[in-house]
Amino acid sequence: MSKFSLNEVSELLQIPKSTLRYWEKEKLIHSQRNPDNDYRSYTVDDMVVIIDIMFYRNLNVSVDTLKNLYGLSIDQHISLLQNNEQEINKKIQQLLTIKKNIQKRAFNLKQCQNFQKNIFDQFEPDFFEIQPMSLKNKEQTLAYLHDQNLLSIVFSPYDTYIKSFGLLHKEVSNNKDILWAKDHQAVYIPCIVIITEQFIERDSIDEKIEFAQSHNMEVKRIIGHYLVSDKNKDYYQCWLEAVEKNEF
Repeated sequence: MSKFSLNEVSELLQIPKSTLRYWEKEKLIHSQRNPDNDYRSYTVDDMVVIIDIMFYRNLNVSVDTLKNLYGLSIDQHISLLQNNEQEINKKIQQLLTIKKNIQKRAFNLKQCQNFQKNIFDQFEPDFFEIQPMSLKNKEQTLAYLHDQNLLSIVFSPYDTYIKSFGLLHKEVSNNKDILWAKDHQAVYIPCIVIITEQFIERDSIDEKIEFAQSHNMEVKRIIGHYLVSDKNKDYYQCWLEAVEKNEF
């Protein structure tokens, strides 16, 4: 019968030799010893057991449970697999959430990069309200911690300082205490606003205000939400909310 050395098993199955030794010490697997040099060797049957142990260890089944792996009944074995499948599904959902957050952060960084090229993909806010934010409100705080892009600002065209922050809402609420509600009669001019310790960098905003005025529009206010931070600067995707001057 063919036999495999410790090195060969380690290389074939991509498992550390130290792990194989530990499993043998815990009596999960067995090896034959060469009487001349005491080197370990493994038969094909031994390797089948090793692959079984690898499978269950990848499911985080404990070593103590695996000591009785082949003593489990069919029902116990099914239960063991089902319980671990549930844990795997939870991890998959966690990984999908992480992936979604990675994609979202990469998108936000791309938006900032496009700002430097004066390129904007989103020409109108995709949310309808900005409500006041209070860190004393546990629900709001939890929402913000899970998605920092909910953090929003509303300020007047010539403000130099952000006085308060809010949270954006994707739907219209019945809450009367709001900082901003979307005006379907207004025109929204996109821009990126850079804020340093609540102070607004005016250059890009002033340029957009001049653009609006040159097209016979008056800017009522500026709204936006947080994108990303770079060193001590915070970048916000913003829009100038403008109307035609003859509407006043």
